[in-house]
Parts: sequence; structure tokens; C-alpha cells
Amino acid sequence: MRYANIIALSVIALCLPLALISPELVSLSMIWTVQTLAWIAFTYTLLQSTLHNRTFLVRVALVTLIPIALMSLTIDKVYSDDSYRYRWDGHVTVMGQNPYRWAPADDDVQHLGFREGVVTYPDAVTYQKLKTVYPPGSQLIFASAALVSDSSGFGFKLAMWFFVVLGSVIFLWLCNHDQRVWCVVALTSPIFLLHGLVDLHTDVLMALLTGIAILLSQRGHRIAPGIVLGYAIAVKYLPALALPILLRGRSIRMQIGIIALLLFTLGAVYFPFLRSDVFGSLEIFALKWQANSGLYSLLILFFRDDGVRIIMACASAIGIAAAWWQHHSQPLMACALSIIILLLCSPVLHPWYLLLPVILLPMVPLRSTIVWVATVVVYCMALSKYKSDGVWIDHPVALVFEFLPVVAAVLVDMQRGPLLLRNEHRTNSTATS
Repeated sequence: MRYANIIALSVIALCLPLALISPELVSLSMIWTVQTLAWIAFTYTLLQSTLHNRTFLVRVALVTLIPIALMSLTIDKVYSDDSYRYRWDGHVTVMGQNPYRWAPADDDVQHLGFREGVVTYPDAVTYQKLKTVYPPGSQLIFASAALVSDSSGFGFKLAMWFFVVLGSVIFLWLCNHDQRVWCVVALTSPIFLLHGLVDLHTDVLMALLTGIAILLSQRGHRIAPGIVLGYAIAVKYLPALALPILLRGRSIRMQIGIIALLLFTLGAVYFPFLRSDVFGSLEIFALKWQANSGLYSLLILFFRDDGVRIIMACASAIGIAAAWWQHHSQPLMACALSIIILLLCSPVLHPWYLLLPVILLPMVPLRSTIVWVATVVVYCMALSKYKSDGVWIDHPVALVFEFLPVVAAVLVDMQRGPLLLRNEHRTNSTATS
């Protein structure tokens, strides 16, 4: 049993070096697919192992993650070009300008342009005519990375990588013994490795901050959870759904204190950027963009775009209400299900959006999260097409393969609750809620 898992971990560890040594021979789709298959094999065996074997496998996995994390520094901009925008926003802020005031293509910021090797900024930034969509919490992270990197491209990546690794170590340290099994499942997933460590999306920092806030709350901390969750919301808005987790079981006075700390943190982070529209081009993104959405692709066959978005918003609200109605006594379960439902009803679903439910696995292991990490690999079909000719096409068969199993898993999660490890009893399923 243990040797099968070591082999699975070895396959995961080899994927990144292959991409580095011979990127022309190993396609991005192949790397992602091999990692996904290895992760499925490892996760299944881990969950079915005895307590003794699980402890051994967790230790092996944690040791294996060290070289994987180091190798991720050598690979850049694999599945997304978002890092160009991160770099530009951070540079603009360090130069004393408000990143929300101008789009990269505006004449007012052309004098801030610079060159790194063969890359010229702001020319390398995608969607140059749009202002940034990243909230102030993300902007402070970009600015910090740009400041300590001293205008070095690799230094910027190293700083962002350090933030992610530091957050991961703190998150792992806060997990108890049982949670660390699921923590290993999360940190060895292709979503975390490829989209968190390699592409360094801000979603991974938002997810880690949310997980840390919840774990601090579970440990009985009174002040830190509200501050940490407040900053997580300032990085991206989705963690707002986790607020009820921090409030449950506390006195009215404590609840007011947590909310006050959260709002104070949000205010402090937003304040330096209030001279301009902090929502940037977010409205355009919300109303116009669409990618990798099974529900959108189905509804657009019968309704116009604006009608589809309204229907999806209503479906999301109904689904979230049903999750809280079914699991109102388990806010962690209700929150995790709400996030999955919200993503299912989103017109845009990039793989890195799954980082939040993945990081929540140690607290509330959902079948739907695990299934989605496995099926989202079909995103590579649209990505490969986009990289070859600049046209994004969501293949209907790929969408069915990705989303239908997730919907089925959500229905099972709604009825049966969190997934259990071998030898665990159903009475333990609410222990982390």
C-alpha cells in the first residue's frame, strides 16, 4: 500500500521538472493530466489507508512538497498571463501612482514603462485598455513584492512565491493531526501546485488567509480571525461567505468585536486607494466576460446574455439558501457548499477559482471539491486552443465531462455531509464545524 503512494507522489514530483527540461516535448495538457491522475491515485489510497499508513504517507508527502515548491520557482506564466498585470500594478503603485486611476494603455502612464529581458511593460499586460480588477488587498501584495524585488522580474516572482509558501506553512502548522491528512490532499493537488505555486494567482493567498482565519477561530483566538478574514476579503471578495463561521458560538459582544475588526481591516486596506474607483473594470468583467461555464453554455442556447446572467445569479442565491437551510447548524459545511454552488453558477470559472474550496478541505472535505479538481483538467482543451490562435472555445463535451460529475457530487454532499477517512464514524463529521 505505501509503495503505491510513494510512486504516485514521485509522479507528481516529476511533472514540474519535465516541463522545465523539455517544454517543447511535454505539453501543458500532459503535465496537468499526469498530475491529476497521480493525485487521484494518491488521494484514493491515502483516504483508504489505515491510521498508521496515513501518518507515514502524510510525512512522505510533506517532504516531497519541498523540492516541488523550489522547482516551481523555475517555471513562469504557464497557464495564465495574469502575472504581467500583477507586475505592472505593483510597479505603478511603488512609483507613487494609484493603479486604479489609469489603464496600462493610457498615455498618462507610458512614462512608467520598463523592460525586463524580452518583455516590455506595459505592452506585455493583457487587456491593456481595461483598468485593474484586483482589489486593494491584492494591490498591497503586488506593491510589497515589487518593492522588495527592486524592479527585478525574478525577484517579484520570488517575493510572491515566498508569500504563498509562508502562508502554506502557517496554514499547515495550525491544522491539527486529523486535518493535516486533508491538508496534504489540498497541497498536492494540481490546482494548488500549478495555479497556486507556479502561476501564483492571488486566489491562493486569499484562500490561505481564509483558511488561517478559520483555524485561528477554531483555536479560540478572539482578535486575529477577524483581522485575517478582513484582509482575505480585501484580496478577493469571496471569503465574505466565511464570516458566519467566525461568529457561530460566540456572544453578541464577541460577534460585534469580530465584525468591527473585519471592517476596520477592510477600511485600512482600502483607504490608500479611495482617490480612484477601486472597482476598476470589475463591472465590465462581471457583465461581459464568460469562460468555462457549463450552466452559461446551456442557458445561452435559450436566452440572451443578460437574461442568462440574471438566471444564474438567481440560481446561485437559491442554491446557497438551500445549503444554509440544510446545514444551518454546520456553518463550515454550509459555507463550503455555498462557494461551490456560487462557482457553478458563475459565467467565468478559471481553475484557480477552485483554490478556496481546495484550501477548505482540511476543515470540510467535500466530494464535490475533489471531483472538481479532477474534472477541471478538461479546461486544457480551451486553453490549448486559445494559446494557438487566440480564440476561446468551450467544447460542449468537455463541459459535460467537467460539470456533470460535480453537480452529482454536490447533491451527495448536501445529503450526506463531509467525506470521512477510513475508520472514522459519522459522528465525527461535524467535529470541525
